[in-house]
Parts: sequence; structure tokens; C-alpha cells
Amino acid sequence: MTDTGDPVRAFRETLPLHLRAQLHETQRIGGLVYAATQRGWTIPALSTEATRNLGGIVNPGGVITSRLEHCARHDPPVKPPKTRPEWCGVCDPDTRHVLDVNGYPDAARCPQCHPLMGKVHA
Repeated sequence: MTDTGDPVRAFRETLPLHLRAQLHETQRIGGLVYAATQRGWTIPALSTEATRNLGGIVNPGGVITSRLEHCARHDPPVKPPKTRPEWCGVCDPDTRHVLDVNGYPDAARCPQCHPLMGKVHA
């Protein structure tokens, strides 16, 4: 079980053993992990960011350290909340699917208020 009171230990425990061995400057790594968690990074998000696409990297420890430096200086990315168009009042309010003749949601999306209809999402 991961010790939630120590972010540095928790971060190291998320790494595979071969990557743990690549991290030499423990005090520096610890400071970077601590700084990143103070900026709002969670340990799973920090681990994912620091270890993404390491295949073929000659010095993964250096890459992880560099990525931790970036995370320690920048807030984690924030996904904007999903918004739904206002309900049209004609379709099913939960699924936003057109109602069939019996009043049950059909497979067809409502062309007026289904989130995926009519708008191009960026």
C-alpha cells in the first residue's frame, strides 16, 4: 500500500523497478515531486506525465527529471467541464434521443439539443 503522507515515496512506488534505478538524485527528485504536488498535480497524473513514451530513451532518468522540473513549474492541465445544450423539451431529457411513437427514446439523437448534433467541438 502506498503511503499517502509522503508524495515522494508514493511517486517512486508508481514507477517500475527499472525506472526507479534510473533516478539518481533522490533529494532533487523529492523536491520536484513535492513542488509539483503543491501546484496541484496528483501522484498518478505526475507519474503518467513523467513516464510517458520512454521507449527507446537512452537516459530515462534524465527525461523523468526534466519532466518533473516542468511539472514543478506549471499547474496540471485542466479539462473544461462538459456542457450540454439546453433541453429542447421534445426529446428524452436524459439521453437527448428522439422519442418514438410510444414515448420511448429512439436510437436517433435529437437534432435540436443532443450535445453531438449541430455543433463542431474543438
